[in-house]
Amino acid sequence: MLETRRLFLVDDDMGFTLIELLVVIAIIGILTSIGAMLYLGNRDKAAVRTIEASAKGAIAEIQQYLDAYHSGGPFIALDNTGQEICVQYSNAGSLSTCQAIFNQGNNGNVYSNINDIINYVLAHHQGRKDVDPHSGSVFMFVSSAAPWTIALTPLGASGISVVGYAESTTTPIFSSYVAGK
Repeated sequence: MLETRRLFLVDDDMGFTLIELLVVIAIIGILTSIGAMLYLGNRDKAAVRTIEASAKGAIAEIQQYLDAYHSGGPFIALDNTGQEICVQYSNAGSLSTCQAIFNQGNNGNVYSNINDIINYVLAHHQGRKDVDPHSGSVFMFVSSAAPWTIALTPLGASGISVVGYAESTTTPIFSSYVAGK
């Protein structure tokens, strides 16, 4: 037992030198920076795919609103608080009202032109809390182009342009035109 204690007392070189610790810290730093770059690159790719998927998904919904607009009929949407509303044409005939088609009142929600339709689409997506995937603080569907958003603009009196943007508004990542039937 005495010899064992002597071995430990004599061998005081146990531990790491300062250089060995610095090399390990440098290696960990390099690996961390590589991992961060990969994470940020994948985050941007995911945000781009989210914009594309959301724009493509909105096409069918916008088509329904435009079909109702061109026929003078009502449609169901969400308002900007997330409540379901019925919207009807401002001069709807007695058979084309929210009451006649959906058995519910319209509570003053009417449309008369393509800009009104765009405003209802924007409110619908605000009600769904669709925010841009990059910052998470700005609504994804907007009326004027901005990075990481989907811009809805009227094309004439009968169609809507749907354009999705990533980090810049000079090159869209998605572009489509929706017209009523």
